[in-house]
Amino acid sequence: MCRIPFFKNIDTQPNMEILIITLTIVPSLALLYYVYKKDPKREPWKLVLKTFAIGALSVIPAVLVEMFFDSITKEVLDENTYFYSFIDNFFQVALVEEFFKWLVVMFFIWNSSFFDDTYDGIVYCVCASLGFALFENIFYVMDGGLETAILRSLFTGHAIFGVVMGVYVSRARHNKHLSQTFQKHKNLMLSLAVPTILHGAYDFLCGSGDGTLVLIFLIFYVLIVVWAFKLIKREAANDHSLSE
Repeated sequence: MCRIPFFKNIDTQPNMEILIITLTIVPSLALLYYVYKKDPKREPWKLVLKTFAIGALSVIPAVLVEMFFDSITKEVLDENTYFYSFIDNFFQVALVEEFFKWLVVMFFIWNSSFFDDTYDGIVYCVCASLGFALFENIFYVMDGGLETAILRSLFTGHAIFGVVMGVYVSRARHNKHLSQTFQKHKNLMLSLAVPTILHGAYDFLCGSGDGTLVLIFLIFYVLIVVWAFKLIKREAANDHSLSE
């Protein structure tokens, strides 16, 4: 979990429960609405909500796999080293979580007749990612209270990773229509690899507890947020049929 030092003294009070719930749920729904509204040709809301819900449920297998690998890693590595933190954040967390979100899109959206325009990849990947984020946030907030609710409402990494994943998934789907097999496989690999690298760097930096690395994280976060919004704007403006 990302911990920013200046929030560490915030305590959760009983009368803050509504605020905590709001901070947990509203950011994900607001981001989902923003991405959905940007779509020049709106996707069927039932499929959007289905993708969001399945993305949320994908937290369960992801957590189980993370726990399995973590139990092995802790047997062979010292938890108090940067190497362990690197392995934990990039492989046990980032790769596992991005893989399960990616699977949601591959199994339920990839062959859907509604996935027919280039912007659609962003819509569905962000849906799966924000569903995952919402369910994950609930678990974190139940354990960490108001501090965690504030942090996870301010720093919405999953949405950013979903945007990037969606761009590459759409490119791969376009390649499929054009029978470009090599390019399709390349973009499918990138649709998992690039979000995993961003996710790993995000978690490694913000969870380090090192003041310098946290400062780097804040700069990194601003940069990827700006990039994600530029991608959304660009893909929405240039939206076209995947068969073209």
